[in-house]
Amino acid sequence: LSVSQETINKPLLIVAGAGTGKTATLCSRVAHLILNGVSPKSILVITFTNKAANELRERLQGLLLESRGDVVSSGSLAGLPLATTFHSFCYQLMLRYFDQVGYSAPPAIITSDTEKMALLKLVVYNLKDYSLLKQCEYIIKVGQKELVTATPPDVHGRWETVRAYAKGLGYDPSKAGVSRSFNDSFKFIKRASDRESSESVQELLSEHRHLHKFLYMHYESNNQQKSIPNADGDAVPDFRQILDTIHKAKAADYTPSDYLGEFRQMYMGYERLKRQLNLIDFDDMLVLARAILKVDRVREAVTEKYKYLLIDEFQDLNKLQMDIVVQLQGQHGHITAVGDERQSIYGFRGAQSSRNFGIFFEKFIDGHGSISDLGLSGTYRSLTTNYRSSPSIVEFGNHVISASIDRGRCGEENSDQLLKRLRVDLHACGEYAPEANVPIRVWRFASELDEAKHIAREIQWLTEINQCTYSDIAILCRCLRVGAYSVSSNLQKQLLQLGIPVRVLGGRALIKAAEWQNFLALLRVIANPRDDIAMRKCLEKLVIGVGSASIAKIESISAVPGLAIPGNTRAGSMVTTAASNQVKQEELNAEDDVVPADLDVPFIEKICHAVAQKGLIPALACKNLKQFVESLADARAKLDKDVLIEDWVIETYRYFMTPQGQRTTKGGGSEDSAKDPKIEILQDFISSFLTTHIHLFAEWGIEIRTDSSPDSVNDAKPALPEGYHSQQDQNGVFADQGDRVRVPCTMRVLQAFIAHVSLVSGSTEDKGEVHTPSQSASQGSQQDHEDGSKKGTEAVTISTIHQAKGLEWPVVFVPHFNEGFLPMSPRKPNDYSTPVSDGDSNNNHNRALAAKTRNHYEEERRLAYVAVTRSRQVLYVSSVKHFRATPILTWVLERVCLDHSIEEGRDEVPFSRYLPKQATKSGSLGKNGHCMVEFTDWNAYGSACKEP
Repeated sequence: LSVSQETINKPLLIVAGAGTGKTATLCSRVAHLILNGVSPKSILVITFTNKAANELRERLQGLLLESRGDVVSSGSLAGLPLATTFHSFCYQLMLRYFDQVGYSAPPAIITSDTEKMALLKLVVYNLKDYSLLKQCEYIIKVGQKELVTATPPDVHGRWETVRAYAKGLGYDPSKAGVSRSFNDSFKFIKRASDRESSESVQELLSEHRHLHKFLYMHYESNNQQKSIPNADGDAVPDFRQILDTIHKAKAADYTPSDYLGEFRQMYMGYERLKRQLNLIDFDDMLVLARAILKVDRVREAVTEKYKYLLIDEFQDLNKLQMDIVVQLQGQHGHITAVGDERQSIYGFRGAQSSRNFGIFFEKFIDGHGSISDLGLSGTYRSLTTNYRSSPSIVEFGNHVISASIDRGRCGEENSDQLLKRLRVDLHACGEYAPEANVPIRVWRFASELDEAKHIAREIQWLTEINQCTYSDIAILCRCLRVGAYSVSSNLQKQLLQLGIPVRVLGGRALIKAAEWQNFLALLRVIANPRDDIAMRKCLEKLVIGVGSASIAKIESISAVPGLAIPGNTRAGSMVTTAASNQVKQEELNAEDDVVPADLDVPFIEKICHAVAQKGLIPALACKNLKQFVESLADARAKLDKDVLIEDWVIETYRYFMTPQGQRTTKGGGSEDSAKDPKIEILQDFISSFLTTHIHLFAEWGIEIRTDSSPDSVNDAKPALPEGYHSQQDQNGVFADQGDRVRVPCTMRVLQAFIAHVSLVSGSTEDKGEVHTPSQSASQGSQQDHEDGSKKGTEAVTISTIHQAKGLEWPVVFVPHFNEGFLPMSPRKPNDYSTPVSDGDSNNNHNRALAAKTRNHYEEERRLAYVAVTRSRQVLYVSSVKHFRATPILTWVLERVCLDHSIEEGRDEVPFSRYLPKQATKSGSLGKNGHCMVEFTDWNAYGSACKEP
């Protein structure tokens, strides 16, 4: 509480260790601002997950309601501050200021890997095709220069010129297989797997490759001096690796111009194609938001509106996010940042914790920035009391994390000094009873199967003596799978055999299910019929009778005469031709041998042409396509027609997501569907959307209904004051929770709703997939609790450490605490991962590689720290001495770090380097004796593990 009540108009950095009450401190800080006269609508609270944002809002509401008797009378309570995620805030900037970065309408968000992969494959294969074309043209140039000077500018026309020249030399197209241009093969590309064979690629470009081979052989036979290499068209790049590298490049603020060669072309082509289709991904939100805030008048308006900024999980900001923070508060200093460098575990997403804290100290605390000129140098405070865990666990965590300081790393003096400044050892709450200080259990097993068996038996024993329930227990793994080896499979098998249900975190969230992704694509098509990616998905998934053959025929249409398109699809060409000065358009428009996909004819126009041209596609497909396009136009026409967003979305879902043969009315659905659980989920999406966007509706001048308002929008009450996130009266008193907010469905509201659902679908939040034992086994394991509930309705959690961040359990197991698993070995750098600035010399490249390796192992240490500090009362840490699976044993022994030397012929996997050496002996750990360790080597018992 004392930390949260620091001076409100100066920067404040709070380093909150594990279990020290970070969220409570942040909420208290917000309440302190409001109680001291700061308007809630001028406060912006940014966190990283929707779950955390919702928790913040709920806690804030509770704190303010407790104090509202003192506040309402003065009229200073005007709702809740805006608590949102970084990406949601950035997209809200896009909704307001999209025109500042070269768009004429808000772009749609792509979240699924399938869509990103389709775009990248479109670019990569187009580059391959273009490479073949250039070599063919070079051959023609050698043989007949005048033919080249007359070639048309478009790629298709250039290939026709090449083909005509080859025919004059005796080329026979009938022997080249099916002739397909690159863009006409979009469906094949979209469906191709990441590991598609070279034969599949050869099929894709078969005709062009055959044509190139013919010309090359002709050139080779007529030119003794061979001056051109044969085109390498068979190599299939790792698309997932390319996407991952692009993601990391953006997070580190690297642009295509920072790279050379093939990756530069792929990166640039990927960005250009997204802009051409009016699409953005999560990384683009940050890039574009930063560009928007570079516009002086926009930045001034935003900082004037949100004068106070509070940031949760400050250690997880990447370079782009930190730049945005500095743009928002660099000249004001009304900023509170809460974080913990020890819990920075998202370096693979671009998080740069040391840089973030270093910049904050420099600009806001140590007096080197513009804030010092205003006399606003800030304060740094540490929270050091852990209220969550026992003294043994707290001290054990201190030992795990502290070994990374004072290691004498060359060239890291500044970094080490920063760590010493940030890392203060935690201590347990003094109210913790000494008898409750359970020792840390450190186990060593002969094999991974023995480890799984013993953990399962220990859990069974803990629950049988009613010390805890299944939901009180978690098993945290560095990862669930290493190559072909499943880390969690033995654990799941042994638990289920004992009748213990298991919840696995790391699966697919509900919103990522195929049905919801299909509905999201449908909404995108209604909002923008020229969204070709979403349109293809709708045809494949929602239109009966339209298969791969029909789509291929539609895609083969290269020119469309004048058509009457239902819904006026040409009305919204989404991207302005004038480039914004705030975006590096020169990189998007530079030729650099990057050929954008041939999307001059929108897919919707090809569909309408296919429907109008009888006989091109089967009659059933033609009929259903026509109905589908007309239904899209009808749904679009209902926008801005005094219909509520909730009614419009549910009606659209019921109609389009019902199979075409089962639709009764265009209104869709019987009364029974009101109880459909999917409709309830959809209503939850709508409710959360209205709650988090109500301040935008007020800005847009949209009048808002409630359940108690008049039926007509025109007769409704005035829009709620900006900043409201619950229905309130003008005195700030919260209305009945059943009084829902209702908003008319305009195009702008629909675009915002699509973005909201996309942001939710892209969240890493995962409620887990529950695996239950067979009925016969589970019957014996279910026991009545004192409250009459059944233990069988709960489940033991198996989770990755990343998924467990922010969670806690009374009992935690950390298995496979071995070298090669925790820490994992760093990935080998790929061919694209080093920018020009980092790799312009061998020395620079080696230094960069060494720094990445060092940072990797430091992050692995922080992962170990996060894992052990998830436990409140009991912690088990176990390792395996011998792995029965020979491939994984070889994999581990080949990759353990060099400072753990392996003797020739040795097959023993060492303990993790993060396990304190003293922990391999029973007794106290450290000098103060607060951490008690109970070490057991189960190797002596072999496969027959001793009972707990």
